[in-house]
Amino acid sequence: NRQKPVWRCWSCGESGDWIDFLEKTKGYDFSQALHELASAAGVETTPHNKERYEAYVRKADILEAAQEYFIYELHDKQPGTHPVLEYLLGRGYELDEMFDMELGAYTDRRALEKLLQDKGYTQKEIRESGLLGQGFGEDYQLTLLWRDAAGRAIGMVGRAIMPEDELKTKGLPKYKYSFGFQKDQGLIGFSSVRGSEQIVLLEGVLDALYLNSKGFKSVAVGGTTLSTAQLQMLE
Repeated sequence: NRQKPVWRCWSCGESGDWIDFLEKTKGYDFSQALHELASAAGVETTPHNKERYEAYVRKADILEAAQEYFIYELHDKQPGTHPVLEYLLGRGYELDEMFDMELGAYTDRRALEKLLQDKGYTQKEIRESGLLGQGFGEDYQLTLLWRDAAGRAIGMVGRAIMPEDELKTKGLPKYKYSFGFQKDQGLIGFSSVRGSEQIVLLEGVLDALYLNSKGFKSVAVGGTTLSTAQLQMLE
């Protein structure tokens, strides 16, 4: 895209921002890619720019690693052996639909911490990812990722699987978002619709992922309003 800093490969589906593009196509490291883009734009770079960007990407990588593990956890179970799987089957979802929707199951916080530590993430990075927030892996066990315009994960969404009356008794909302996540900076399902001439816009996040799995290009805002950033993404 020559107007916005994003790209997508229509063959393999991979996407990212312009820095990522230069790293992949020209073999640049981050500093070289940032310098080339800054020179073209007439902007002076600073160490702070690099640190902020790298922290942003690092957090996205943690969220991706966590959701990859959650997806494995969900699809590694047999029907009748896992509460999240039973909840989804009870709602009428087929196993292949769950996989296409990239849904995951978060049920063991200690196992997640160990996994991320084994991948080289520090305790500080894991804590700041928001994945250990109150309720995650306990009241909120069904998971999905929220992405930005470049297709990077910016937050984890947890869906409660308990009955509506139990939610009301506990005074809990249906969805929980990872700490520090600004959902108005992205859209659910956006990675699969970039370049489409027609998009179905929904409130419900599971609805958008389900329609995408059936070939209907759809995104969800998780609410009833659209932010300027979301409008720009759709534009």
